[in-house]
Amino acid sequence: MNPSPNRPLVDCQSEVDRLRNEFHQFMWTTAHELRNPAQTVLGLSEMIEIEHLPDQTAQALVGIQRDAARLAGVVDDLYFRAEIAAGTLRVNCSCFRLDELLEEIFATIERMYPNHVEMQYGPVPAVYADAEHVRKILFNLLLNALRCSRVENGGLIRLATSIEKTQQHVNVSVCDLAAPIPPEYLETLFEPSAELPAELERPRFGLGLGLYAGRIIARKMGGDLWIDKGSSDSTGNVFVLSLPVTEVT
Repeated sequence: MNPSPNRPLVDCQSEVDRLRNEFHQFMWTTAHELRNPAQTVLGLSEMIEIEHLPDQTAQALVGIQRDAARLAGVVDDLYFRAEIAAGTLRVNCSCFRLDELLEEIFATIERMYPNHVEMQYGPVPAVYADAEHVRKILFNLLLNALRCSRVENGGLIRLATSIEKTQQHVNVSVCDLAAPIPPEYLETLFEPSAELPAELERPRFGLGLGLYAGRIIARKMGGDLWIDKGSSDSTGNVFVLSLPVTEVT
């Protein structure tokens, strides 16, 4: 009996599937092994009261916090990409006070980049989302904005909120001071292997948890993540995370 002429293609596809599964398992295992140490370094460094340290030691501690945050971003990106690829990404939504979470994120960022971020928001409604995912998305958006804006040269990154006209979602925006991203590249940033021209390349945390994984997570929570097209002008770029509003019970 002659072998099927399609057999080589079947064997090739099986090998591709096997290698893909092994790669996704490698990503997940690597992220899992690195996640706890990265979070431990970041958490312990944040517990140290920097105000009581000599200037040189304080500067070193800030450097540790920034690098630990960057490492945590790399690990998160690997972890979430592996879960997305495997179809196992889960969100655990609950009702929580968004203003309290924003204050917590602001305090953490302020320790690493003193006087470089400002918050602008009025009364913020409670939201129904996964608080830990929201924290990671906003934290990485802020860190990316700070890195690509070169805030050491002056200027402030803005964290602001607004309520959609339908009153069903609250938008949290992160406004950077980087070179505006042309409209034709706005959606490219949300692709899994996003690439920009060299003159527009933005510093990314790892593979950039932020945009590709962040949008998928946001949509799983009933929200979204995008760049405000009307804001890509000489003032920089505005990244917006939308979250569903709920009532505290």
